[in-house]
Amino acid sequence: KGKVFLSIETSVAETITSMCVFGSDLVLCSGRTVTFYRELQEVYCYLCDDRVLDAVAFATPNNNRVRLLVLIANKEAVIIENGSLYKRTYIAAG
Repeated sequence: KGKVFLSIETSVAETITSMCVFGSDLVLCSGRTVTFYRELQEVYCYLCDDRVLDAVAFATPNNNRVRLLVLIANKEAVIIENGSLYKRTYIAAG
């Protein structure tokens, strides 16, 4: 209770606002940046158009690729694969 359970050196300069763990993968969100780590080693960093609200990692069917679904403050949702934009959609206000 109250003890450090993970320590990692990151290149993230801003405050980490959300985090997702998926197997041995770690996703850190801070400001407009999403940083993806595999086994605590930075793999890529993706810069979004606006502030990142949250992100989740998921595996693609019949494949071992990991994709990230990222929700962005400008009412946008993006899917990132291997550090590149895979899909973008805008969410209409309801």
